[in-house]
Amino acid sequence: MVSTEGNRNRYLALALGALPGLFLLITSTTYLVEGQFVYDVKRMLQLCLMLVLFLAAALNGGLRHAFALQFARIPAWVKALLGLIIVLGITSSVVNATSGMHLAYSLLEVALLSMLVLAALVIAACRTVAGELFDQVAITLLAMTAIAVGIQELLGVAAALANDVEFFFRISLMYYSWPRFYNQVQAWTLPVLAALPLIWSRSRSELLRSTWFQAIFCLSALALYWYVILMTGARGLALSLLASLVVCLLVFPATRRPTLRWHLPGLVLGLLLFTAAAQFMENSRVTESAQSAAGFPPAADQRDGVNPADHFSKPPDQSRFADQSMAGRLSLDGSGRMGMWRDSIGDIKTRPLVGIGPMNFACAGPVYRAGHPHNFALQFAGEWGLLASLALATIVGWIGLAFWRTSRRVPHRSDDGMVPALLATGLLAAGAYSMLSGVMVMPASQVAGVLIGGWLMGQVPPEQDSSPRFSRSSILALWLSLIVATSMAAFSFGEASQREYRVSFIPTMDQRIPRFWQEGKLCKYLDRFGAG
Repeated sequence: MVSTEGNRNRYLALALGALPGLFLLITSTTYLVEGQFVYDVKRMLQLCLMLVLFLAAALNGGLRHAFALQFARIPAWVKALLGLIIVLGITSSVVNATSGMHLAYSLLEVALLSMLVLAALVIAACRTVAGELFDQVAITLLAMTAIAVGIQELLGVAAALANDVEFFFRISLMYYSWPRFYNQVQAWTLPVLAALPLIWSRSRSELLRSTWFQAIFCLSALALYWYVILMTGARGLALSLLASLVVCLLVFPATRRPTLRWHLPGLVLGLLLFTAAAQFMENSRVTESAQSAAGFPPAADQRDGVNPADHFSKPPDQSRFADQSMAGRLSLDGSGRMGMWRDSIGDIKTRPLVGIGPMNFACAGPVYRAGHPHNFALQFAGEWGLLASLALATIVGWIGLAFWRTSRRVPHRSDDGMVPALLATGLLAAGAYSMLSGVMVMPASQVAGVLIGGWLMGQVPPEQDSSPRFSRSSILALWLSLIVATSMAAFSFGEASQREYRVSFIPTMDQRIPRFWQEGKLCKYLDRFGAG
């Protein structure tokens, strides 16, 4: 009976642990709800995902035990700081609210970030219960996502070449409202893909243990990931990934073998793929220009009024594949970030203690502001205040120090330290990229963060032997999470039904700048029209 219950708990933990990976795979490769922005759909699915995680963990005894173990690993002073951050976020929301609905959205941001932390603890509990099966399923789903998305992008380039037009990168990654949002997912997950051969070597499947199959799958995923990065010209992501890999290569010996054996060849193959695509595009552009100069008539489908270029290209000064890719963006231009950072620093100076209010960057300043300042440290300090930022920085420092101490206990050449070290590299890369992009804001990126953060915590053994145990605080946290997640989902689904009404004001209010919803300037609408 005990064995049967243990297996039931294990399979439940495995199914729950697979949900973030399935979220990334499905939402990155297909539309799920026609007529809705892909960004908004991802947000609603993210809320459903967290609701399922908390519900299952609250109802299943094995997961409750594992959650209590993970919760107990957090020192009391860290929990106190987390509580202080939440209190400060609520205070800032109340102080800066201009309407009841405006207050609701600020509190929604506080609740969302808090729930992400607790959702990561549930994923850690799932990994504790499911063991190495969790690793195998998670890494497989991440690799499948990388390969599926990469193949879609290659097919897009092939379609452009077949129609003799240039592929315009701004319409790439069609299942994301902007290519950078997929780049943010890559920051969390790319370093971890190098663990695939090690994780698959522990599988019962003879095919997964096959060296050639591991090499093909791993290198394909890494090469296609790098190809997308180079194609979309994600300079900040490339720098963040390379810097984090170098740092972890020096600090964590366990990352050296997978970095040199898998990451380096993957980067080279991705570069070759990108070079080939860029060369084909250049040849196509030169041929098209020569035909136009020679007076050749347009293609048949263009004469019939259907121009394939309308679906792939933009005016010449914007459309060149090379110019929009990494080849054309190797400059120190900050793409407007310096101005956003100055705005955020101004917010800090205006309200240093309590900030301007969570989710309020786009609404507290001029109309040209984006949904966030593309720097999480400045965003948090400007919106939540310096006190909350100091508390958060202390917690981040404790996490880094705790992992470094734990890694010292693992033998330098042991495979046991490889997966945790690569997961930590993903966290470091995402943290670095969050200083240049909206890594901590977008729904798919937040789900990737929950997966990688929880996976790492579930991988790293506690410093002292301890057994799973119940505690009033962990049970309270779990049930409060379930209540808050239910409230968030109910409120958000109700708001999503108002999308068409909100969209009707986009031309005058410039709302289509993502934050919680794709209409990130919703608070401007609330202020102007007195909703709530």
